[in-house]
Amino acid sequence: MWYDEKFSQVLGSIIGNRLGVLGQHGSGKTFLLKTLQQGLEHSFYIHIHSFRMPLGELYWSILSSNWEQATHLDEKSWSTFLRYINADEVPVSLTVKPSYLVDTQAINRDILLSTLTLLEEFRIKALLLDQLDPTELDDSVKYLLRELPKEGITVVATSTSVDVLKELGYPVVPVRDPERECEDALQQFMELWNDLSHSDARRLVEVSRGNLFNARLLKEQHAESLQQIVAREKEKNPKLFSALAHLCTGDLWFSPLSKRMVEENILESEYSLLDSPLIIEEEPQYRFLSPEVKDTVWQMSGLDKNHVHVWWAKELSKLNIPTYWTRIAHLFANGKEKRSEAFALLMASRKEYSYPQAAFVLEKALELFPELNGAKRKLANIYYSQGKYKEALSILEQIKSPTLFDQAYKVRLYVLLGMDEEARKLGDFLLNHMENVSPFYWPGMLSDLAPYIIDTINEPRKMYDYYVRLASSHVKVPILHWGAFLNAVGVSLEYSLKYEDAVELYQESIKVLQGTPRLEVFARPVINEVAIKTVLHGSKTILESKKSLENLIPTLSSVGQQGFWQTLLTSLQEFMSRGTLQKYIRELEETTRALLSSTYRHSGYMTLAQHYISVLDFNLAEWFLILASKNATSEVEELNTKIFWTYVRVLEGREVEKGDIASLLTRCMEHVDKGIDTAALVSVLLMVHWNPIPTQLLAQVPSTPLGESLKMLASSPENCSNAFRYMLGLWRRWERLSMSNLGIVIFKSVSENTDKTMLKTMADWILQEVRALDYPQLTSFWQKTYQSIAAVSQWSSLLSWHLNLQEITNVQQLAGALSYIFQSYFGHEYFARIESGTLNLEVGDHRIAKRSQNFMEKGSVIHINVCYNTLNDPMAPQVLDLLSYSLEELNTKLFGMQDSLTGLFNRNYGNQRLAEEWELYLRGGPEFSILFLDLDGFKQVNDSFGHEMGDKVLMEFSKLLRSSLRATDVAIRWGGDEFLVILPDTDEQEAATISRRLSSQISSCITSLGKPVTASIGASSVSEVNSVQQLVDLADQRTYLAKTRKKNHIMEQ
Repeated sequence: MWYDEKFSQVLGSIIGNRLGVLGQHGSGKTFLLKTLQQGLEHSFYIHIHSFRMPLGELYWSILSSNWEQATHLDEKSWSTFLRYINADEVPVSLTVKPSYLVDTQAINRDILLSTLTLLEEFRIKALLLDQLDPTELDDSVKYLLRELPKEGITVVATSTSVDVLKELGYPVVPVRDPERECEDALQQFMELWNDLSHSDARRLVEVSRGNLFNARLLKEQHAESLQQIVAREKEKNPKLFSALAHLCTGDLWFSPLSKRMVEENILESEYSLLDSPLIIEEEPQYRFLSPEVKDTVWQMSGLDKNHVHVWWAKELSKLNIPTYWTRIAHLFANGKEKRSEAFALLMASRKEYSYPQAAFVLEKALELFPELNGAKRKLANIYYSQGKYKEALSILEQIKSPTLFDQAYKVRLYVLLGMDEEARKLGDFLLNHMENVSPFYWPGMLSDLAPYIIDTINEPRKMYDYYVRLASSHVKVPILHWGAFLNAVGVSLEYSLKYEDAVELYQESIKVLQGTPRLEVFARPVINEVAIKTVLHGSKTILESKKSLENLIPTLSSVGQQGFWQTLLTSLQEFMSRGTLQKYIRELEETTRALLSSTYRHSGYMTLAQHYISVLDFNLAEWFLILASKNATSEVEELNTKIFWTYVRVLEGREVEKGDIASLLTRCMEHVDKGIDTAALVSVLLMVHWNPIPTQLLAQVPSTPLGESLKMLASSPENCSNAFRYMLGLWRRWERLSMSNLGIVIFKSVSENTDKTMLKTMADWILQEVRALDYPQLTSFWQKTYQSIAAVSQWSSLLSWHLNLQEITNVQQLAGALSYIFQSYFGHEYFARIESGTLNLEVGDHRIAKRSQNFMEKGSVIHINVCYNTLNDPMAPQVLDLLSYSLEELNTKLFGMQDSLTGLFNRNYGNQRLAEEWELYLRGGPEFSILFLDLDGFKQVNDSFGHEMGDKVLMEFSKLLRSSLRATDVAIRWGGDEFLVILPDTDEQEAATISRRLSSQISSCITSLGKPVTASIGASSVSEVNSVQQLVDLADQRTYLAKTRKKNHIMEQ
C-alpha cells in the first residue's frame, strides 16, 4: 500500500532527531503526520501554522492539552509562554507576568530552556509540526527548531517550501516523488476510492490537480470542475460568497477570530462559514479546501483588493490587540493607506521585544510619516539602548519643537559623545532656567541632566538639593521619571561618599520602577545598589546578586553594560582566580572599546588599569593607562590618571621627584571633593613617605576597611602595626586583593623599627591568600617579601586557634581555650575579662587586676580587657583583634544555638550554620545537602495524649535522629514538629541514600506511644539551587509532596 510504504520511508529517514516532509497543499502531509503519531512514542501533533504564530501555537497546544499539569511549571517558564499567548485565555490562576528581553541571544536561550521544561513536564519526546510557513519563521523559531534535536527531541516538520526545511538543516522527504507526481496521486486516489476506474481516476487527478481535498469535493458535488462548484455557491448565497471573498486576501488558513468577524459584520450572524462546502474546520483554525478553491472564489468575486485590505485593517484595529498591529500595518500598506500604516507601525513598536525589530518598525513608520515625533523619541531611546548615540542625537534634532525633556536628553547624549562645549551650553541653559519650569518636569529633566551635573561639572550636591525640594513639594510626577530621578540622586550621594543614603535611594528607585517595561531604566538602580553594597559589606556580597545581575545584561544599554562589567570585575577580582576572571576582563574591555563617550571610555580603562596595578602586571597596567590618558577630557580624569601613573612608578621602584608629588597634590586638592581617587592618592603619599598628609584629603577617603586603614596609617605612621585590625576586616570581606594592596603600602611605608614578627606574620597571611588568585607577579612579590624578613611568622598558629574556637559548644570549653591563648601571650600572671550582652567571662588571676599597671583593651561588640605583668609576645595586640572577631562569631552560636527541649541545635544556629556552609561552597568548598523532616500526625498525638506526651515523643525522636546520623551531620529542631539536618560534603545521590536509611530507622523504632512515629522527608542539594533560602524551600516543598502522598515517604531525587 502507498501510505504504508510512505510511513516506513519517513520513519527510516529521521536523521539526528530531525526530518522535513515536503508536499503541496492536499498532498497528504497531515494524514501522514497523524499516522506517524500512532507509531512514534511520546509524540505530540501540532498544526503549527496558526493565527497565534508558531511559538504561540506550540505553547498553547501543549498547555491546553492538560491545564492541571501546566500548573506544575515554574514561573520563569510561564513568563516566557505569556509573551506568545494571551493570559486572558489561560483558564488557570497566574500571578506571573511576561518577561521582556531585548537581546536576541538571551531571547533564544530563554525560549529553548522554557520549551525544554515544557516538553519534559508533559513527557513529550517527539514534536510533529504540520505546515511550517516561511513567512512566520523568525530567527527565534529557527533557533529553537535547530536546537531541539540536539537536546534529544525528535522533530518532524511538514512544509510546502523546501528552502525553509533546508535552512533548518532538516533532511527532506517528499510526500510524493517529484518525478512521478501524477502516478503517486493516481495511486492515492485509487486506494481511497475503490469504485474509480483507472481512466476516471486519471481525469480526477487532472481536474483536482492532484489535491485530495479538491478531489473529494468534486466527487461529493458531482461536478466537472471547481469553477462549476464555486459558481453554484455564489448563485445560491451571494452574502455568504461575499464573506468568503473577504477571506481570500489572507492565507489559506484563517483564525476563529477572522471567522467571527466576517460572520458578524458581513453575514450579520445569519449564516456560518461552515455552511459552505468550500470551508472546513482544521483545529485550531479554519481553511479553504485548497489554494485552487480560494483563487477561484476571488476571481469570481469582483471585489477590489485594496478595499478589502483596508476593511480588514480597520476591523482589526477596533480590537486593539497589541500583537496584531504589525499585521494591521501590513494590511494598510497593501491598501495604499500610508498615514494609517505609519500609525499602526507606531502602535506595533510598543510591543516589540527586541531592539533591532522595534527600530526597524519605527524607521519604517518615519519613512511613511516623518512628522511622528512620538516615533522619533521612541527610536532615539532604542538607539540609546544600543549605544548608537550619534543616531539617537540625530533623531532628536529632527524634532521641530523639542520639549524640555528632549533638550535634557540631548545633554545626556552630548556628554556621552564627548561634545563638552554643546553639553555645557545647553546644560547650563536648562539649569539656569529650571526655576522657571514647573517642578512636574524636574525629575524627567534631571535624570537626563545627571551625567552632566555629576560627571562634567562635578556638582553632585545639586541633585540632592532638587530632591529635597521635590520631596517637600508633593508634586505628582510620572513614575518612570521619578524612579530614574531617584537613581540619579543615589549616584550623586554615592559620589559624595554618603553610601547608606545612596542605598536607600537606590532601593526606593527599584521599588518605584518595579514592573516598568523600560527594563534598561530599571536595571540602573539594581546594579548601583549591588555595587555600593560591595563597598559597604564586602566583595563577597556580589555572589548573592551575580546571577540576577547577569540576567539583566540583555536589557542594558551599552553604558549600562559597561557599568555592569565594572561592578562585577571590581568585586570578583578580590577573591576570584585569574583564569575565572578573564571573562569579566574581556567583556569590560570590549564594551569600553565600543563606547563613543570619552568619559565612559576613560572610566572603563581606569578600572582595567587599576586591576593590573593591583596584581603587579605593570605592562598591561601602563597600556590601559595610556588608553585612559587619551580619553581623559576633564581635569579630574587627567589627575586620576596621573595618580595611577605615579602609583605604578612607585611600585616599580622608579624614582619620583618630590616636586612632581607636590605639584600633583596641589592640583588634586583643588578638586578633592569632585571625584579625585583619594584612596589611591593617599596610598602614593604614604609609599613616598610624604608628611603631613592634608586632613582635608583624608576626610574624603571612603570609609571602607581599606580606606580606614589608610587614614590610620596617615595619621599614625609609627603605629602601622594597628593595620592588622583592618587587614582582618578585609579578610572577613574576602577582599584578598585589597589585603595585598594594603600590605604593599604598609611594607613600603614602614620604618626600620617596626616589629618584624608582625610584618612576617602579615606577609605570611597575605601570601596564603593571594596564592589562590594565581597571579605570578603578585605571588612572587609576597614570597620575596616573606623570605626577606628575619623573624618567625605566627599566622599558622593564629589561624589554627581561630578555627578551633569555632568548634566550641559550651562556656566551660571556651574558658579553657581562652586560658591557653592568654597564657601563650601574657604568661601566667594575667587577668582577662570578656564582656558582651550575652557573654561575660573572667579568666586568670584576679589579683593581677589590682596591682598591675599594664593592660590592653580591644573590641566593641565583644569587649576584651587584659591586665598583665609581662608581655610574652609582641603580637599580643594583633592577637586580641583576631580574638575579638572570633568571639563575635562564637557568641552568636554559643548563646543561641541549642533547643531547650530536645537538646538539638535551634533554628538560629541552623540558619547561621547554613550560611557558613553556603559561603564555604561558594569559595570552592564541597557540595552539601539538607534533609527536611516533618513528623506525621503529631497534632493528633498532642490532642489525644496531651502536650506532656508530645514533648516526650519529640525528645525520643530527637535522640533517635542524633544516633542515626553521621558524626559530621548537624541535626536542628526547625520549629514545632519540623527538623532539618545539614549533610556536609554530600551530593544529591548520597542525600537520597541517607534519606532512605533514616526513614527505615525511624519507622522501626518504638516510642512511648507503643508504636513508631513516622516522618515525611524531603532532600535538596546546593547543586540544584542558587541560594540558601531556595535550598530550604526546595526541601520543604519535597517534604510537603511526600506528606500528601503517604506517610514516611522519601521524595526521590
